[in-house]
Amino acid sequence: MQKKGDSLLKLTVVTLAVIGLVMISSVSVFESNNLTFEIEGKNILREHYANNESDFESEAQIDNLSLGAVKANLTPQELKTVNGLARNDFYFWRHFEHLVVGLIVFLICSRIPYYFWRKFAFPMFVIAVILLAVVLTHLGADYGTARSWINLPGLPSIQPTEFAKLALIFYLSSWLDQREDEVATFNYGFLPFVGVMGIISAMIALQPDLGSLLVVILISTSIFYVAGANTFHLVFGSLVAVTLSLPVMLSMDYVKKRFLAYWDPNTDILGIGYQILNSLVAIGSGGFWGAGFGKSVQKFGYLPEVQADSIFSAICEEIGLLKVILFLGLFAVIAWRGYLIAEHTTDRFGKLLAVGITSWIVFQTIINIAVNLALVPNTGITLPFISYGGSSLIMLLAASGILVNISKGSNPKNYEGFGNRRRIGRAHLSRSSGRRFSL
Repeated sequence: MQKKGDSLLKLTVVTLAVIGLVMISSVSVFESNNLTFEIEGKNILREHYANNESDFESEAQIDNLSLGAVKANLTPQELKTVNGLARNDFYFWRHFEHLVVGLIVFLICSRIPYYFWRKFAFPMFVIAVILLAVVLTHLGADYGTARSWINLPGLPSIQPTEFAKLALIFYLSSWLDQREDEVATFNYGFLPFVGVMGIISAMIALQPDLGSLLVVILISTSIFYVAGANTFHLVFGSLVAVTLSLPVMLSMDYVKKRFLAYWDPNTDILGIGYQILNSLVAIGSGGFWGAGFGKSVQKFGYLPEVQADSIFSAICEEIGLLKVILFLGLFAVIAWRGYLIAEHTTDRFGKLLAVGITSWIVFQTIINIAVNLALVPNTGITLPFISYGGSSLIMLLAASGILVNISKGSNPKNYEGFGNRRRIGRAHLSRSSGRRFSL
């Protein structure tokens, strides 16, 4: 009889997802009101344009208006009408919809034998590359400094980078499992690994989404290291990558500003430094006990993207240091259980898959929190399970469901009809050239 899976892991993941919904209901009130006001205001301005009652030259010009510009172009009566239509719960209900879909996906993925996905590893990788390429076309949508979304008429926008993270984990786990005896070699292990990782990394860098790029590199390196990589190759490759990429990154104006603001937030006090300073104000304002649920001050326009990138700062302000420690303990549980599952899974593919999924959650959490604490430059990535973002939440819940299924101790030999028929079931991650994963 198959096991039920890691109950503590399941409970922790669901708890974090619910906490995310609760916190978004609190911190996104101001942003929800502004967004819905802007949407309803632009609808009125489009009607004026369609009736030749405005000076706008195109609908695109209306679409690019800021909130202040929208207000300036509305009559006092229209302002009153739009105020009545604006809602404080927009982000809550949108995130609720994402959460329902995500929990269904989580349940399904926890029940499907993880080895079933192996035969789809390469097709998923190809699809991920295609979607990332589509982002760079006219079908892609800008948000902030990155072109990371695909907007198709009549369909919800999607962020292919989140799917690419899971697709890369699947493909690397499958590919490295098949190359067990070659992983530690330079020509047949390291160079091909750099090529596979480089394809996804290059597509993400072109957006440019440097936060997701960093997460992808850390995920890939974790899988490769545990698979039995030569440590010298990794260190050498990392030094070469930093040496070659840093000058290119610093030549980008917005990247340069982020580094400068990191060193001294006062150099860009109305730009990136504004977010850094207000994040620290929010965290410090929470004290030990917090201001109380719903009583954040910084959420009222002081924290940019408070429902997304900056949500950790708002959480600190509302619940305080002591509760934040408990909150962070939930992520520690996922790290503990995830790597423990990898340790006790006798199937090499399952081990690598568990390491990749767990590393994804762990590294993305660490980077997001470090940004909010001004320990690293702003990267613009979300806090797993907590921040607003449908693509991120659904993909993370799907990956967590797969991790739960790995914890059931499924024997891939029992599911040869579902996946690759190559029989595997090695007791160790690698032979003489590799290393055994241990805690």
